[in-house]
Amino acid sequence: MCHSLWSNSVTLKDVPARTKIIWAFVLVLVATLGVGGFAVARLSAMNDRAVDLRDNWMTAIGELGKYQYAETRMRAYHLSYLSVTNQDQLQSIQDNLTKLQDTAQKNWQTYYPTIDNDEERALAAKIKQKEAAYKIAVDEEMRIMGDKGQAEAGVYASGAMRNIFNDYCDAITADVDFNIAQGKKSGALAEETFDSSKLWIFGALGFSILICFGAGSMLITGVSTPLGRMTSAMGELAAGNLAAVVPHADQKDEIGQLAGAMTAFKNELASAERSKTEQTQVIVSSIGAGLDHLAKGDLTHRIDAELVGDFAKLKGDFNTAMARLQDTLGSVLVSTGQIDRKSVV
Repeated sequence: MCHSLWSNSVTLKDVPARTKIIWAFVLVLVATLGVGGFAVARLSAMNDRAVDLRDNWMTAIGELGKYQYAETRMRAYHLSYLSVTNQDQLQSIQDNLTKLQDTAQKNWQTYYPTIDNDEERALAAKIKQKEAAYKIAVDEEMRIMGDKGQAEAGVYASGAMRNIFNDYCDAITADVDFNIAQGKKSGALAEETFDSSKLWIFGALGFSILICFGAGSMLITGVSTPLGRMTSAMGELAAGNLAAVVPHADQKDEIGQLAGAMTAFKNELASAERSKTEQTQVIVSSIGAGLDHLAKGDLTHRIDAELVGDFAKLKGDFNTAMARLQDTLGSVLVSTGQIDRKSVV
């Protein structure tokens, strides 16, 4: 049962050549599309890493740095209150503080949407907590300066207020350090993605090359090589070698059909050659027998064998010649008889 199933199964040599070519093209196309799609996917992963590094971590680091710079300048202006001597100087400080406050607020608004995890969200909340404490310290500085003068305010600004501001700056620095560390991780992941992508793409290219080789081998084995063998066999038949073996006659594809036609042609040539040989033998035998009878003086012998083509005319000419020769000799005998009778008289 298993042998029967195996013998009835379709093999590569039974698949039509057109189907083989189509499948070879499909395999190459699929391999090409597969490599292209895989390469795009890996490049997309690399691009995602690069975008994350650019739009998230680098943006956060940049905006936090600008935010810290603005807050540091505001701290300097807050200290400038301690040396104010007239209303114009006070107004200038307040104007500059307003501008810096707006700038810091814009920097924070740009930074905040980049937060995408709880750890950084906690760091940002701590910054705002320390900012609120520093604003209270600023208000306290202004109150002391109004109530007790610049000297007392200077003591507060260089003491408790400085510590509060340092805590505020430390909170910002912690968030900056976090983003720098995450940015480095993202960069390392991008580098790993690049390295792995190279390996995977090279592997995919190698697999694609194997598929292309397989498709080419299928075409060579299933189409090109059989056609070459058929051409060689046809050349031998054309040279008159009727013993040449016609290959691939067992296939069910176009090659097998061509082999079947060549086999039929070969059989027809062999049949014609046998017929020619048989006809030659009949001719030689018939003419030889006729000549033998002629040599023995038997002019009544005729060739009765069935001859075809030009040999049929040869048969007719021989029989006609024998008949005329018989008639001529008959006439000679009659004339000879008459001469003998006259001599007797």
